Amino acid sequence: MVSAAWRTDVWVVVNPLYTADQQEQERLRELISLDVLDTEPESRFDEIVALAASIWQAPIAMISLVDHDRQWFKSKIGVEGSETPRSIAFCHHAIQGSGVFIVPDATQDERFRDNPLVTGELGAQFYAGAVMTTSNGQNIGALCVLDQTPRESTPEQIQALQILARQVVAQLELTRSLRISERRFTELKLSEHVRLETHQILLDSMAAMNEGLIVQDGAANVILCNKRAGEILGVPAAELRGSNLLDPRWRFVDAEGIPLSKENLPGWMAFRLACAQEAIVGVYRYPGAVIWLCMQSCPLMNADESHPHAVVTTLTDITAKRLSESTLDRYVSALSENTIELEVMRQETAHLNQQLRELAERDGLTGLSNHSKFQHTVSEIVARETASSLLLIGIDEFRKYNRRYGHARGDHLLQLLTYIILQVIPDRDHACRYAGDQIALILPGATVTAAEEVAEGLAEAFRVQDWPIEPVSVSIGTATVHEGGDVELLLEAAEEAIQRAKAAGKIGYALGKPTDSFRKAG
Repeated sequence: MVSAAWRTDVWVVVNPLYTADQQEQERLRELISLDVLDTEPESRFDEIVALAASIWQAPIAMISLVDHDRQWFKSKIGVEGSETPRSIAFCHHAIQGSGVFIVPDATQDERFRDNPLVTGELGAQFYAGAVMTTSNGQNIGALCVLDQTPRESTPEQIQALQILARQVVAQLELTRSLRISERRFTELKLSEHVRLETHQILLDSMAAMNEGLIVQDGAANVILCNKRAGEILGVPAAELRGSNLLDPRWRFVDAEGIPLSKENLPGWMAFRLACAQEAIVGVYRYPGAVIWLCMQSCPLMNADESHPHAVVTTLTDITAKRLSESTLDRYVSALSENTIELEVMRQETAHLNQQLRELAERDGLTGLSNHSKFQHTVSEIVARETASSLLLIGIDEFRKYNRRYGHARGDHLLQLLTYIILQVIPDRDHACRYAGDQIALILPGATVTAAEEVAEGLAEAFRVQDWPIEPVSVSIGTATVHEGGDVELLLEAAEEAIQRAKAAGKIGYALGKPTDSFRKAG
């Protein structure tokens, strides 16, 4: 017998274990059609997982795709490994229903109290998973957050988790749609009769897409587009075809609101570099309304061509996702096409602003304290402790790494550095992303000797770490101050120390003034 209890749209009781019936087979076929299992990490999904973890203030978050006999993580924070058996997966239970599946305290729930994820090293006690349902109505997995202590959830957190889960599905289906479109474009080399037939199929597919699609030449002239692209850009599709994307009726800005030149638009870059490009772009449409788009551009080249003859770009409206980062005006603009009453929008805006205030003290990439919170923490510690030490930990030649492998790989490297540090010093409030490639760490009550021991432990951890892509060199600067000392001088001493460590090379550390010695590990 299946029993279920609902609170708003949150499902808190589950169905029995899965069976290989027709419905399950259809669900698995839908998952396979997305062609996502066992693929490489992608920044667009890592950002969604990071945002979910930040909103819930949870140490563990993941995008879990439920396969035949396993759950596989497309993106994850706070766990090792990329999969677990389906038989122990919380997300298996979640996909038996819809909405958000919540387990407030797994140790008190007879379904999970003996689960290895609860009794083992992970020690999961709280779970919340928003079911990811495709446009075909199939539950392929869940966007979930976990904690090692029991906890309650708020309606705002639940709503945010559902919004982010829908964004994951939209991205997966967008990739599938783009892959289908690319296959159809290759058929244009067939005979004229087949070419025309394929062209009609492409037009029909474009018309059925939820995303806008534009085919442009190297001068940004629109060769082909679907109806949805015209709706997004605020003009009829017939008028959009033949126009130029550099037309002054559209003004493009990057994710920070800075105007974008034509050289930095994804379509232009894809044509010039002959490789796929993706970016978050704001578009100010005539007479001034702004929408936020995820633009993915792919160059089109025949087998005998060395340079693209055109570029296909998909436009996905992500204005709703940007609500968590926007002002009230953006929020009202993003919701202008729906039927929610004004009072409801004001209440939801207040909830979002509260969430933003709570997130304001954290760095979005690492989850560590920001500068303001960290300086306040350091000042309090230095004022009350007889001695305190500060460590600055930085990746050597990080900018070169970013240029060579891309910012997504660089972000992953910083997250890995943070993870290693937190294995030694687990208190996130005592750590800060001090600069683009540096982590600051305050050690309350730590003398020079104690700081050396921590630095040596970190150096050993960095030296034995199996870094992705290539070995990485990490430098550590330490400085110690006595009770009531000058915080600014402490920071300056640590900065001088890390520069000496970097100059020495390898994985090592240097002590700040008044100590003038240097040691290196390895």
